[in-house]
Amino acid sequence: AVPPLAFGGATLEEARRRDDSLQDRLAAEMAGVAFEPVALSLDALAPVVELPSGRRRLSGTVPGVCGHLLVTVTPSRLKPKDHLRSWVRVAALTAADPSRRWEAVVVARKPGSADRAATVALRVSLLDPAHAGDVLALLDDLHRRARADVVPVFSHTGEALWRKGLGAARSAWNDRFDGEGNDRWVGLAVGTDFDAVLDMALRPDEDGLAGPGGRLQWWTDRIWGAYERTTGVRLRAEIDAGAGA
Repeated sequence: AVPPLAFGGATLEEARRRDDSLQDRLAAEMAGVAFEPVALSLDALAPVVELPSGRRRLSGTVPGVCGHLLVTVTPSRLKPKDHLRSWVRVAALTAADPSRRWEAVVVARKPGSADRAATVALRVSLLDPAHAGDVLALLDDLHRRARADVVPVFSHTGEALWRKGLGAARSAWNDRFDGEGNDRWVGLAVGTDFDAVLDMALRPDEDGLAGPGGRLQWWTDRIWGAYERTTGVRLRAEIDAGAGA
């Protein structure tokens, strides 16, 4: 809400400053591509992909398509889910039409900046069109498991675990704004105690070692590791071996 009369002047000026900053960043990232976004229907393309589980038909709509770019502009700060959403959309369009080098562009406010008008741009594309099948196979497996089981996949907490380790993941889980520990649906599924989430054991068909983060660690490594491997985007910092949980 904007304060009445002259009291709202500063609020409106700040909103204009943020909007101008986002517009400037968008213009720079588009690099001459017209910003005329359309929603592209995968159903119209009717792509069928061969996955380890069998043949799958892609369905749904990808918004924000401008030529070969998938554009999202948000007044919110850039979040881990923006990485994952972009990745999935690029993989789907690449599988549907591998002749084009699809790239997602997200323009958002910069996380952690004291300047609320500071912006950042995320660009996500696949290093190789063949990676689209790998990404979709992972998503298909996750979807199959999630229909019959609670799978500890959390964008905010998982990204923090991947980037900085257990200490950061615990803080992310308990974050009052984005933390999954404060999400009532997550609470119904796994509870709100982070240590209980860490104690979740691997299922028999989840091969390998879980690491100190248990099943959460296993799925984090699988998803965010695949994200980095297929896109070349580097998120992971060197984790201090002495960092506590």
